[in-house]
Amino acid sequence: LEEAAKLSVHDVLTDGVDEIELRDRVIEFAMGFGYLVVATAAQCIVYSVTNWNTPHIFDLKEPVSTIKLAPRHFAMVDKLTGVQVYSYEGRALSHLKFVGLRPEFVSDKTLAISNDAAAFIDRSSPKLVRFLDPLSAKPACKDFAHALDIDEVHLSQMGHAYERKFAFVDRNRDLYLSTVSDKPDPDKPD
Repeated sequence: LEEAAKLSVHDVLTDGVDEIELRDRVIEFAMGFGYLVVATAAQCIVYSVTNWNTPHIFDLKEPVSTIKLAPRHFAMVDKLTGVQVYSYEGRALSHLKFVGLRPEFVSDKTLAISNDAAAFIDRSSPKLVRFLDPLSAKPACKDFAHALDIDEVHLSQMGHAYERKFAFVDRNRDLYLSTVSDKPDPDKPD
């Protein structure tokens, strides 16, 4: 971020620099999986790293507080609509919610997303991690309970749903690794 409405993207392979100037101030941005997602006060702009000239643009109702990327889609959080999942073409895919979810407490540390799961630290019960399917917004598997309050959650991005792992940090700053699903590998014999 060079200025309030100007991004500078450096290509480390070719040593090239692309300047992206926007009409509004940048509120939040994230880069990964071949995309740059930029949120201004009024719009979300999705750039492909292979083509900076023709981004996908859609309007926002409220300023965004968090953007989390996954290989096939991304999540954005705002106080009005909560947690929304979008495709990289700018199409709304789902609205993630559960009883007790307060969007103002969702941050990049309390939300993680992958192709097949979204993990939330439940702020009404901070020892609990909830898992939702990012496309259907239904529970993806059983919630995970820990003995201490959980401060951060992260999801692995590679592999199949039955291989998905999540890492979390508790209030003692200890790091734990666990599986998301208790379903077995369908290709593995019993």
